[in-house]
Order: sequence, then C-alpha cells, then structure tokens
Amino acid sequence: MRVVVAVMAAATLVACGSDPTVPMITILPLNQVEPAVAAIESALGGPQRYTEINLGPDFVNLFVMVDETTERPYVYRGGALDPPGDTMVIPAGVRSFALDTVELDRVTGFGRLLGAELPDARIMRLALLDADPVGLAWQAGIQGAQGGTFQVAISPAGVIIGALPMGEQVAA
Repeated sequence: MRVVVAVMAAATLVACGSDPTVPMITILPLNQVEPAVAAIESALGGPQRYTEINLGPDFVNLFVMVDETTERPYVYRGGALDPPGDTMVIPAGVRSFALDTVELDRVTGFGRLLGAELPDARIMRLALLDADPVGLAWQAGIQGAQGGTFQVAISPAGVIIGALPMGEQVAA
C-alpha cells in the first residue's frame, strides 16, 4: 500500500474501555473521505478513476489515474487539497476503480461498525482498493485487544465481508 503505509501504521483508534456498546473512537479522518473526493472531483472536473484511497492520522491520500499507466497522488488535509504530487507509474497488479458503487457516507460509521463487532480493538490503517480475491473493498488493519493484528474487509456499501490475519488476503 504505497509509501504512506508507515505513516498509516502510526495512526490508531482508541477503544472506549471494555463496554461493547461504545464504538471505537478514531483519530483517522473518516469524516474527511467525502470532502476529499468532492475536492478532487471539483478540481479535476468530475468523477475520476482511482487506484487507492487511504487515510493517515490527519489526511486522506487519493491516487488518481492520469492515463492507463500513470497516476497522480493527492493529499487532502485541513479542508483543502495540497498541491498534487508528481505523476508516477501505476505499480504492477494495481487496478483502478470508480466510486459509483462506493457509499462514501458509510465511512464515517466504520468506528461504530467495527466497535460493535470488535470491542477493545484499534484500527491501524484504512484503505479502499480493488484487490483479488475480494474486489473493491475497504481494507482495515486492526490490532486486537491482545495485540494480534488482522485485516477486515468492508464492502463498498459498508458491510463487513470477512477477516484474516494481517498479510493474508480476505476471501469473498
């Protein structure tokens, strides 16, 4: 997941005690995904194709296709887009996607969704990408209460698909 993985690994969610009725509280900017996409699409003149959208502790990182072989990274923070990064070759195996089936308004509820299923766990990273075998899904890197790490796949509609130990692919 690109260079920002190291930064995203530093981002955490703070669990609210052991009460499973209390959702995870995130320091990831879940409420900034929609405005980030709106800013990109306004700046670039409409819907785009992306290769990845991921979150850091205070930013949303969006990789936008320029053409079939290149992409440009954008960072959204503090309510605005930073100047775009340099165009880069799209890494082998990375697939592009549109957001027409992604319910971006569901992202703000991921803390509650995951908190209900995984009390006392912390989200360490979150990214939207199109990867085998699941296809387009949000990938949440989770650290459990006992310190183990695993990956939870969340559908574009905001439904948990499955989970596996970190480093393995979640099967559909």
